[in-house]
Amino acid sequence: MQWSAVSTSSPFPTAYAIHGWKWAQYIVSVGAMAAMTAAAVTMMLVVPRYLFSMARDGLIMNFFGIINTKTQVNRFVEILQFLSSGYK
Repeated sequence: MQWSAVSTSSPFPTAYAIHGWKWAQYIVSVGAMAAMTAAAVTMMLVVPRYLFSMARDGLIMNFFGIINTKTQVNRFVEILQFLSSGYK
């Protein structure tokens, strides 16, 4: 197989499709989507906790550690993390 025949955006699924392994192309594509989703969800849950802990320890600005009394959520960190996570 020529190296120029492989797609740069999805090299493994393209290589499997060229070799006639359609089933492997779909399995790798679904696995990649599941991994990206798991990484995004993990980031949405972990980053606010890190920023909160760092603010409480005095490593970053104190307003990262302010918790809303009604919702018990750090809204500023949630909004900042949402905006910086690559959503367009």
